[in-house]
Amino acid sequence: MIIEPKKVVTLTYHLRVRDELNNEEISIQETSDKDPLIFLFGAGQLIPGFERAIQGKVAGDLFDFWIPAKEAYGEIKQENIISFPIEYFLNEKGQLDVETIKVGNYITLMDQQDNEFMAKVYHVGLENVTLDFNHELAGKDLHFTGKIIHVRPATHEELQEIGFEEF
Repeated sequence: MIIEPKKVVTLTYHLRVRDELNNEEISIQETSDKDPLIFLFGAGQLIPGFERAIQGKVAGDLFDFWIPAKEAYGEIKQENIISFPIEYFLNEKGQLDVETIKVGNYITLMDQQDNEFMAKVYHVGLENVTLDFNHELAGKDLHFTGKIIHVRPATHEELQEIGFEEF
C-alpha cells in the first residue's frame, strides 16, 4: 500500500542538522523500531516537506532527503528576538537565577491566557534579558534518513479523532 492521504504511516527516522560551521552533522532526534513515528498522512501533523518527500513510498522503502530551512521551520526572524526588562526575571528577593537565565538555556514562559511556550536566552545584560522566540530548528536545513515500516488505511474513528470526518 502506498503512502497517500487517509493512510496511517509507521516509520523510523533519524534527524540531523549541520553544525554552526557547516562541517559536520549533529544528531537531533532518532526513533527506533520499538518507538516508531505513527501519523495520519496529509493531516498536517508533520512539516509539509517531510510529507512530500515520503508520499508514494511503500513499506520497506528507505529514505534519505534534505528539507531546506524555509520549507521546514523557516529562517531565523530577527523580530522574534525580543528584549525584556530584567525585572521580569527577578525572584521575590530581587535576584536573577543565573543558572536558569543563562545564554543558551531554554526557559518556559506563560502568556496572559496561561499558554506555555519556550524561548532561548539570547543575551543577559544589566538592564535587559533578550529572548529568542524562533523555533530551535529555524534557519537549519533538516536531513532525514529512515525506513517506512507499515502503511494502512485510517479507520473512520482515526479520521474523526483529528476532526477530518470528510477527510
